[in-house]
Amino acid sequence: MAAIRRLIREVPGAAETAAAHCTGHNYSDLGRPRIAWDDEAARERLVNALVTDTVQLLGRQPDGRTNTATGARRSSAASPGSPATAADSATEAS
Repeated sequence: MAAIRRLIREVPGAAETAAAHCTGHNYSDLGRPRIAWDDEAARERLVNALVTDTVQLLGRQPDGRTNTATGARRSSAASPGSPATAADSATEAS
């Protein structure tokens, strides 16, 4: 989440993109997501939503704007249960 928040802060246009396409968490809320942390399925849904948000955010930015997002890209690729792991790996290679 910190990487997504940093991307939203640092990349021009990312805040608007996040508002329109990222639904995994309210990134303006600095607290932890409100889920049942002892519920494995809830944690998995959250991780999947956060990874999907990262992919949406990175995929909708003009090419030159994602250079500052390298940390966000690495964070999403390392997340377990990622629905976009293969796409992230392909993106990392380029």
